[in-house]
Amino acid sequence: HKYFDNLSLIYIDRDPRDVFLDFPHDRYIAIKKKPIERAKNFVKFFLDLRKEQKLVSSRSDVLFLKFEELVIQYDEQVERINEFIGTSEKICSLNKKSFDPNRSIKNIGKYKNVSEEFKIAIKFIEDQLAEFIYR
Repeated sequence: HKYFDNLSLIYIDRDPRDVFLDFPHDRYIAIKKKPIERAKNFVKFFLDLRKEQKLVSSRSDVLFLKFEELVIQYDEQVERINEFIGTSEKICSLNKKSFDPNRSIKNIGKYKNVSEEFKIAIKFIEDQLAEFIYR
């Protein structure tokens, strides 16, 4: 590495259906388009950002986590992080100040409570991004 020795990366990804709903549409996707059109643009954007994901996540200096697992299986995932960064000191007491799984759980499954118009967009995302969907 050019700037850091022994650099490691923790990559946390999230279900694209929920990312779509929280995505800053007016910044990256025209907000005045119908949800299905925004979904089509989002899928392209999402895939472009993840072109190298398999290569990156297979590296030994990268830990790939799903946001949903970090929230739902917090203690197990914190243990994985501790093992990955090689520390015997528990980080969970520090992280619950800035990352509270009890608060973050409301950000999982947002796609289940959308209007009919958005359900069509969510279905499109499910079909196009099946490998990224949290199950």
